[in-house]
Amino acid sequence: MRYLIAALSLTVPTPVLAQSADVDQISYLCDHDNVVELLAATEDPEQITLRAFSRDRILKKVAEDPDFQYEGEGYSIVFRTLEVIKLTSEGVTMTCHADSID
Repeated sequence: MRYLIAALSLTVPTPVLAQSADVDQISYLCDHDNVVELLAATEDPEQITLRAFSRDRILKKVAEDPDFQYEGEGYSIVFRTLEVIKLTSEGVTMTCHADSID
């Protein structure tokens, strides 16, 4: 992770890094060794970014759901706890466990 931050600091302009300071990032390890990351910006709690399978996807909070559920671009995430989520796409559900929180 340190190498990634160092590489970004050399290649990404300073204003972009300043904006990324207000983003929480959680990495999850899912079934079949898939790794996904969730990025949550502090200024918009109704939306998260799913970084998975070589793409970023924007997911919006489902308002009527009593659980913390986000959907968008063919994906659904349900938070059981902060450490355990269920990720569903195309009818396939994976259980994911937190790997690291930044």
